[in-house]
Amino acid sequence: MEILPVQVSASLSLDAGSLGSEGEARSLWPPSLTMYDQLADWLSRQTPPNPTNFSTAIMGIGATALCLRWGTYLAVLLDESKPLDPGAGSAERSMISDHEMKRINLEFSANLARLIGMLHEDERGCYRLLHLSYRYLPMPQLRVRPCAELLDLLLGLTSPEFWNTAGADLRSRMDRARAIVVQHPYRILANSMTVAAYRNGPVEELHAGRASGYAMNRRRATDQQSRELMRFTSERLAAVLSGFRPWKRHSGHPWSWPENLAGIYISPYLSPGNWSLCELSCPIHLGAHGC
Repeated sequence: MEILPVQVSASLSLDAGSLGSEGEARSLWPPSLTMYDQLADWLSRQTPPNPTNFSTAIMGIGATALCLRWGTYLAVLLDESKPLDPGAGSAERSMISDHEMKRINLEFSANLARLIGMLHEDERGCYRLLHLSYRYLPMPQLRVRPCAELLDLLLGLTSPEFWNTAGADLRSRMDRARAIVVQHPYRILANSMTVAAYRNGPVEELHAGRASGYAMNRRRATDQQSRELMRFTSERLAAVLSGFRPWKRHSGHPWSWPENLAGIYISPYLSPGNWSLCELSCPIHLGAHGC
């Protein structure tokens, strides 16, 4: 097995997994310690930034840096130490395989679920972690204006008005979903946020197109594409993480946390279908040319 490293800074190199071969095919197995945990452990030993400088924009950029840019396999694809793939920027060619996209989706959602749980149980500690992420994890220079589109959807689907105006069929569907949301509240929120703040955004331009082999020794996105992706996610996470607290009681709602997430779970706009509620990552099968 060959360890796949990703250099974050002069003092931090991440283990992104282990490369193994079976015949001509190659596979990449996730690291034993998640990339999120590797980052969180390193950040806990850094000097905390001045808390008076904290802002909504810092929340969004810090969360994107920790949970997506460096905390997932995307760090491998955007590795700036590698030369740019000749096909990067082409609308005709896919830069991310289906297996690679699945691993990023799983890891980003699992990371967000951890962060949301921390926001609920230790808000001050969560803010500290996000501020450290913003300060120490490299990101493009972004001008982030929180985008309230996703926040408004989440607030609407957990509001008393949504329940009170729902028809009998919709109420029945939400009632059937209660048992699931009670078991996995943070991951259900995280899956929906992953869909709206990442998967249905600029990354689709990297994923779409003709697949013709994927090189592990090439960077898959241009600088402009990376900035657009980071900005898109940061703007949506900034709004949601600063303004959405579904565990706070809403007067007039028949259900309390976490049952009030049932509307989100069944939403055709935010529910990612059969996405996992427990997996942290998955192997990537690269094929004979994935090297």
